[in-house]
Amino acid sequence: MATCSICGRYAEFAEEFCEGCKEGTTPGASQVAASNGVRNMLFGLLWFTGGALVTGVTFANASSKSDGGTFIVAWGAIVTGLIQFVVGFFQWLLHRKRED
Repeated sequence: MATCSICGRYAEFAEEFCEGCKEGTTPGASQVAASNGVRNMLFGLLWFTGGALVTGVTFANASSKSDGGTFIVAWGAIVTGLIQFVVGFFQWLLHRKRED
């Protein structure tokens, strides 16, 4: 059995969502999805920052050498972090608690 990607309960027949989340009747499912979005934004920011730091530090080290040197562009971490942040932002945006 798979787990629901919104509430974490078991979903039948390896479906992505349980029956309650499909129908919108699972209590607290929207808050769980919003918190998953915040978590994705945080981890995306960490990946992006880590990749940018590796790139910046290795570039500074290479540029300080008289012969130039080589540096690492951690584009995989930067792009992955950016994508994960954007996905998390839209998760949060769609499922946040709205004040009317």
